[in-house]
Amino acid sequence: MLSLELGKKTDVNEASLGELFTHKAYAATRIEATSLGYHDFIQTILRAYKEEQVHQNKFVFYHGCEAFVGFYFDLVQELRDQLFHEAGEDIRLLRAFDDLFSAENVLAMLQEEGKIQGIDDFARIDNYRGKFQDKALSANISLVGSPGHATSSTYFLFYKGQSVNAAQVEWMVKNFTVKFGCPESFPAYRKIYDQYINKKEPYDNGRLLQIFIDGSVIDDVCYLSLTHGKMPFESDASNLGAKLAEFKPSVLLTLLRENSTKFLSQLQAIGGLKNITIESLQSRLYLKPEIFWDPSKVMIKTYWRHTLNHDEQMAYKRDLKAQIQRDLSHWLKSRKHVDKGTFFQKKLPLQEIYKKVYEKNHGENSYPAAVSFSVTDLMSAFKTDDVEKLKAIIKDHNLDIDKELVTPDSWPATSIEMAERFNAFKCVNLLLEYIYLSLIRDEYIRIQGQEDVFKESNIYSKKRKAIDWRDIGKAVDTINDDRVRQTAIEDVKTAANLDEKKVVAKAWISIGTIKDDHIRQTARRKVLAADKDDKEDIATNWENIAKALETINDDRVRQTAIEEVLKENDWYLQLDKAKEWVSIWEIIKPITDTHLQAQALEAIKKTKTHTRQTVARTWVNIARIDDAVIRQAVIQDVFNKTGGSVQEAASKEWVSIWEIIKPIADKNLRAQALENIKTAPTDEYDDLYKQYIAQAWVTLSTIKDENIRKMAIEDVGNYPADKKNEVAKLWVTLTRISNKDIREAAIKDCKNETDAFEKQDTAKAWVTIDSIKDERTREQAIEAVKAAGDGFAKVMAAERYVKK
Repeated sequence: MLSLELGKKTDVNEASLGELFTHKAYAATRIEATSLGYHDFIQTILRAYKEEQVHQNKFVFYHGCEAFVGFYFDLVQELRDQLFHEAGEDIRLLRAFDDLFSAENVLAMLQEEGKIQGIDDFARIDNYRGKFQDKALSANISLVGSPGHATSSTYFLFYKGQSVNAAQVEWMVKNFTVKFGCPESFPAYRKIYDQYINKKEPYDNGRLLQIFIDGSVIDDVCYLSLTHGKMPFESDASNLGAKLAEFKPSVLLTLLRENSTKFLSQLQAIGGLKNITIESLQSRLYLKPEIFWDPSKVMIKTYWRHTLNHDEQMAYKRDLKAQIQRDLSHWLKSRKHVDKGTFFQKKLPLQEIYKKVYEKNHGENSYPAAVSFSVTDLMSAFKTDDVEKLKAIIKDHNLDIDKELVTPDSWPATSIEMAERFNAFKCVNLLLEYIYLSLIRDEYIRIQGQEDVFKESNIYSKKRKAIDWRDIGKAVDTINDDRVRQTAIEDVKTAANLDEKKVVAKAWISIGTIKDDHIRQTARRKVLAADKDDKEDIATNWENIAKALETINDDRVRQTAIEEVLKENDWYLQLDKAKEWVSIWEIIKPITDTHLQAQALEAIKKTKTHTRQTVARTWVNIARIDDAVIRQAVIQDVFNKTGGSVQEAASKEWVSIWEIIKPIADKNLRAQALENIKTAPTDEYDDLYKQYIAQAWVTLSTIKDENIRKMAIEDVGNYPADKKNEVAKLWVTLTRISNKDIREAAIKDCKNETDAFEKQDTAKAWVTIDSIKDERTREQAIEAVKAAGDGFAKVMAAERYVKK
């Protein structure tokens, strides 16, 4: 496979090339070459390889596709050749019309597409979304690019005669026939395709495009990509231009040819992607018509998987040319002008030539101007029964006014006057049919509608179908987001029949208003799975659900709410469930800790509906405790209790306790306090019982001497809750005695007292002694206090010596 490896040019013998290629292709894709005409395939590959050698001064790209896509390319080229009075063997353009190519270059195209797809990061751009496929082509930078990747490998797609998302090409052909006023011609094109191209034996046909691009324009129409057209780097709209400048194909692909190892290392260094390989690298080509039309800048060589012999090729070209001539002849006679911007060229030479020939035969300035009518003209003709003018209006819109029409039995057909009225009425209905369809913005829906209406022979059936398709188009057009609207169109496409399409389209009027992607996709799945009669109601219901849930601006909570809504079996109860979760969100919104919020959500989910808001309030209370250790202990304590109201009350109490003990700086002491408060027996007659204990611990925490604090804690534990803080304050008072001997005597004396009031008086007496400066007097006071009977007597004795 050396001859075909990326960037390498060698002189390997052609005879061995086939074997090497097939071996590598088989290993990469597990295709069985022997059953699919392997010899012809290899010969085609060799022809492409030789062509590459001839044009080494160009950058080469490859695209493999299925047979009908390849046929479409021929149709496009023949159409353009006849319109612009040119001829050539090679394909030059890959799209029939140019109205989507306003972007100046690939950078502008990507920025435009980013807006359509609603993305900021171009590493997430997707060539299957928005209008990407209409404007760009997926290509590999080598015949063997993307090996083993069935949706990206050029040689695999060519080998198997397959395309990715090729179904849309059929309606692209239909779009051409409608735009030129010949929708009935599509079967003729299909017949040509089936006769010459659609070969199934001995293998499916396919087509290989070999695209040579000149270095002067390569950076304007190409960017290097990964699968799905994604950028090999993260980039937003503000720095996309700078990133593309770093990844210039002209620089990197030149380096690839010269030194593939250096190319890869530089690619990884620029993109910061260590896992990128040459094989995984692809490209996307912006099919700018002004550039692709110029053969000095772009050359496209094509190869059929099933090669036509000379006679078949001539017959194929003759029949395709003749059919396009018939359609363009019909178009020229109708004096229609295509919409501005349909082609990048300002004039259509074929139309100019036809005009000159016409005037040569009929006289100068005899070519009739294109007729154009306004709505005012239509209304005027209808009011005055101007049948001739109505006929002219109908002709201007390519409608058949001569088709037989069955007159309703109730219509007095014998009356000449009424018959003329009926004729006018017929014309108006035919015109309205066209107007209804022409107002549809989406090409697929418009073309399908025109095809469907065209099949009807009865004028009333035509009008009804036109109105139905108009309503479908209007429904889809209410969706402003291009990406969302495209999804709606896909759902309409897959609906089984017109009635189903109408229902799905109407449902999307509601679904399309949903901003949240996940909710919208959920609603879509539910609507598509529902019975026809319920689809619209379910869509409206989900629209209301979305409006409710979109007020929840936390992703996890909203996701939980969606899951809970979906658990509701009856869809008409789901809105109530959504409103319930909105109320819950309003309660738990203050919880900012994500882990705690997750715990709260789980607890709420496990709770019965009628107590969920109570549980939510409980968790909000718990969240106000900003010490993780204490909070966890509180959670255990609160939820060991039974009953939502009991738990909520307990959480409130703990918040109050936390506000009290928060000033305790020592975490170990705070944990000790918490344990003491938790294990304290509940006083059913005093709601502040535990708060008293908490206050005592705050007071005790101010005692700096650890030994004294231990004694104080032990002593405080012996007293009722409402006395604890007073005793704690007494111990704080003892620590203020400056004389160590007096302080120790005071502590010993106070410990011996069991009554809180007696203890307070005792402490007061010793503090008084500490204030006596004269040592002899102080000694006498100590003896007097020790000899006193009770606390009051001790105070009096101490104060007597102060006076001395």
